[in-house]
Amino acid sequence: MMHPPLAVDEVDRFAAHRGDDAWLGDAWEKAQIVVCDPERERIDADEDGLRYYDAGTAPDGPRVYLGGEDPPVFAVFADLPEGLPGRWIKPTWAPRDLAVAVEAIGIGHWHATYRFHPTTGEPLSARMAGWELSGANGRPVFPRTDPAVIVLIDDGADRVLLAQHQRYGGQPKPAVAQNTIGASAQSTRSGRYACIAGFVEPGESAEAAVHREVAEEVGIRLDRLDYVSSQPWPYP
Repeated sequence: MMHPPLAVDEVDRFAAHRGDDAWLGDAWEKAQIVVCDPERERIDADEDGLRYYDAGTAPDGPRVYLGGEDPPVFAVFADLPEGLPGRWIKPTWAPRDLAVAVEAIGIGHWHATYRFHPTTGEPLSARMAGWELSGANGRPVFPRTDPAVIVLIDDGADRVLLAQHQRYGGQPKPAVAQNTIGASAQSTRSGRYACIAGFVEPGESAEAAVHREVAEEVGIRLDRLDYVSSQPWPYP
């Protein structure tokens, strides 16, 4: 089975520690800390991997315990300076850096977008080491993940079907499908070739989402689905 680069499990999350404030306080003093800017979907890193701080050098900001015991790993949410690359996670990073990055960016995006309770409208504050948000009424809100599917359509004759997404005048142009030899895609002046992809809708299985998205985007029916693998994706 294919192993996508972000499908790594290098940091034990130790969820039992999230409610132990005394343990978390001690862990912070010896932690490795990454800095994430959820508003800009960035994390402090360079080509070689993440930059780690300690308790004395990390900036002020909300913090989340990501996992680990030796050492513990935390993320701090703070503004990062202009000029740092956005959405920069390189598959050549060490697996541990990839695991920390996708967890930090994903939980950071949740904090940035869930500031008020979806039912009561109350402001939310963090509990459980950043893994739970609650208002004055005590009703908790937990992190959400939106599942999506990415599909490579193969005709059995060593050809794949990719969609050419074009934009003009700021408005999206309907997808145009083109047969392309090989799985590589190229940029053109009129757009980029890409696999069919989309979010799973409420009440829908992943398989049903594949059939629907393919029908909507390129107007064809599929004979068979083969599951390949899954991976986390921290960006909205």
